[in-house]
Amino acid sequence: MKTILLTGAADAKNLTEGGHKGSAGPATTSSSEAFRNEGQLTDEKDLDVASAPPKVPTKWKLALLTWLAVYPLIILLSTIAEQYLGFLPSYIRLLALSMVLVGAMTFYLMPKLTKIFTAWIFP
Repeated sequence: MKTILLTGAADAKNLTEGGHKGSAGPATTSSSEAFRNEGQLTDEKDLDVASAPPKVPTKWKLALLTWLAVYPLIILLSTIAEQYLGFLPSYIRLLALSMVLVGAMTFYLMPKLTKIFTAWIFP
């Protein structure tokens, strides 16, 4: 059974004028032909690229990269927190330190490091 896929006004006109399963015309195109007709895909290798699984980095490389970012940042932030927030209890200082650390890692450091080390992370 072949699926009829309407891709435009010409296909709808073909069907209303008596177009059927055996008629020549775009009303009986396959889905990959319809995508090509719409200009979304240019050739068969585009179909292969679209169905290829995304590259996934190895976990040990991500762990090492994360550690390389976290360790210096913890040293820096703990030194600053001790100087300026030394009067607060340690659990409050660590709360502030962790908030800054997670924000810096998520929105600044990891995107930058991932971009810098892309060739190494994604083999």
